Amino acid sequence: MSETKIYISPKELQSIMDWIETFDPKPHRVEIIAHPTGIGTALRVEVETADGEGRYKDITDYENW
Repeated sequence: MSETKIYISPKELQSIMDWIETFDPKPHRVEIIAHPTGIGTALRVEVETADGEGRYKDITDYENW
């Protein structure tokens, strides 16, 4: 398996942590998806909240582009 690196800013990381703190119960897994846009990389976080259900959040630090 090859290595994949995702670069996130401290602001994006804090956004993830603040968002996850709102869940009760806390999700067991957090998926971070990096999507190149041509201008920069957009970041989306997804969590599964129940079987087949979930939520997502765009945590891209657009000010850093």
